Amino acid sequence: MIKLKKVVGQLEVNAFDTIVTQFTKTKADNYLFLLRSYRESSISDIEIMNKLSLSNNSFYVLKSRLYDKIQSNLSTNIDLTKEDVLDQFHQLTAIAYNTPREVATALLNKLEEDLLHFELHNELAILYSILKRVHLYSDKYFHYSQLYNKQVALTLSVEKSLDILGTFNKKLTQYLYSRSEDFLHELLFLYKDIDDYFTLNPSRPIEIIKNFMGLQLSLFCAELQQLDQEEILNKTKKIISELPDSSPFKTWGLPLEYLYFEFYLKTQNIAKAKASFEKLEANLNCLLLSSGICLTSNFLTSKLHFLYTLKKEDDIKEIDPDIVLQDPNDTYCTIKIGIYKAMILFSKGKPKESLHILNRILSDNSFK
Repeated sequence: MIKLKKVVGQLEVNAFDTIVTQFTKTKADNYLFLLRSYRESSISDIEIMNKLSLSNNSFYVLKSRLYDKIQSNLSTNIDLTKEDVLDQFHQLTAIAYNTPREVATALLNKLEEDLLHFELHNELAILYSILKRVHLYSDKYFHYSQLYNKQVALTLSVEKSLDILGTFNKKLTQYLYSRSEDFLHELLFLYKDIDDYFTLNPSRPIEIIKNFMGLQLSLFCAELQQLDQEEILNKTKKIISELPDSSPFKTWGLPLEYLYFEFYLKTQNIAKAKASFEKLEANLNCLLLSSGICLTSNFLTSKLHFLYTLKKEDDIKEIDPDIVLQDPNDTYCTIKIGIYKAMILFSKGKPKESLHILNRILSDNSFK
């Protein structure tokens, strides 16, 4: 363990006084005695142990916990927000090269814990790079080199997995257009690819990506019959709920709700389908922008099917393009919106207008 005595001796006066005040309020007498002994006297560890009636193991635990408390104090407070952590991260170079090495290491180790808590993986890679250099002449250089390599590999794996998911969703739209066996084989190959990535890097983000792909294969392509759809849905929901608020995967709850809706429709669980439908309708303004995560634009046609099942055709509303956002380059979504509008017109006794929209879709997209 880093020499605690040096850390205590290098503490700024304000930081030292703050820690003394905390220990005094909580009546942490052993911590207080050890802190003051290291700061204000030349008393030896053996004398401290005798004074406090501690064994070697107990004394080591006391020092270790005191070090942790100093770390926490140096990095502000226990109610850190993501912004607090990023503010401290931006002072990384100053901490590493303008602070006594023992204090710097304490601060950097605490920053590592905070970055891990908020799953700030890109920042972690930079931190491990700094820690490598700080420990160039230490036996911990190899340790931080390994952590750096692992973090870079994880970051690249998550990014690559997101690319695989994007390719998968584009191929899925082509399969749903054509029902071509060639596209289906490509989808299954991509799923095998993401499964391999997850085996090599079993992280929560990659597991979420894998589950989204597996659920779509099962729901839309009648593949992966061995997959327990409800179990995977619930497992994915649990993983997302446990992520810190700063994680970009936290926003995947809405597209996951869409997959729940499709599952409930398929299993004819009308009560639960209605609950999911209401959540999706309340967020329809941004739902279609998640088509890179899963084919949320399918909700439009599934929605019509659901409302007709409930005999609530009068509740069907046209899409307001100023409210419902979409990616203008997402052809599949554009086609789904067109089909949705055509079906509404047809149900209102306007077959000519409906046919005009469908013919335009066929013409614009060179469908046969």
